[in-house]
Amino acid sequence: MVVGQVPSSKFPVHVHVSDSVTHNTALLGVTGSGKSYLAFHLIEAYLNAGIKVLILDLIRQHWQFLQGHVPSALTSPSDVAGWLAGESKLAIHQFANAAAGFPKATADFAEKCFEWLQANTQLRAGIDVPARLCIVLEEAHSLIPEWNQVAQQSDPQHVNRAARVMLQGRKFGMGCLLISQRTANVTKTVLNQCNTIFALRSFDQTGLDFLRNYMGEEYSHAISTLPQRTAVLVGKASSSARPIILKVNDFSGRWAGNPSGSTLRSEP
Repeated sequence: MVVGQVPSSKFPVHVHVSDSVTHNTALLGVTGSGKSYLAFHLIEAYLNAGIKVLILDLIRQHWQFLQGHVPSALTSPSDVAGWLAGESKLAIHQFANAAAGFPKATADFAEKCFEWLQANTQLRAGIDVPARLCIVLEEAHSLIPEWNQVAQQSDPQHVNRAARVMLQGRKFGMGCLLISQRTANVTKTVLNQCNTIFALRSFDQTGLDFLRNYMGEEYSHAISTLPQRTAVLVGKASSSARPIILKVNDFSGRWAGNPSGSTLRSEP
């Protein structure tokens, strides 16, 4: 999957789809940096590769932009098994009721996915299970918040449940795409397990300090000055063994008009 080009040399930058799922990916950046369209592109690449995608969608936009893939609506965790056993590749849960808390719902959905995969995956010694399911955590800072950012007393327990599932999911072909503009507020238990990171423009000093551990001083300093649709990419799924700054392709035209309900357009 091509995601963009290195500006200085114009060579294309590829992301290995299966690795980006099984080893988890984080997409970080402020609103307006190009994060959403890159997320839609990644999700579509997963679907085209035959990987099922469950989106836990707090912003309630994914349905509009990905409606061409005929998403299934999951209203509760009890719907997960039926969806995974069926033909539909894309499912979306939109949070209509937050009374029980976002972290609890996140953990419940993740656990149901893990339970189904565990019961329906034949493990073989020495052979890795390819990517089968990606859970997209939109607004991850609300779904799996850091311990000091929780809204309810029971939230840390639910975040820990979700984290355990994410840590164990790889052997059954399950991983996550974590999306957030508030890196500092996402639990590091999960964020530290993201082996691929797209870092777009960000101004959060705590988040920049965290990213420095992944990409070094020079690249982390550049993040606050990155132009729109420019990212630092680092990690296992990248075609580069070292961190690189790339210009993300303009994917907006692929979903032009979708906020008002038009159908998905294919890439030229």
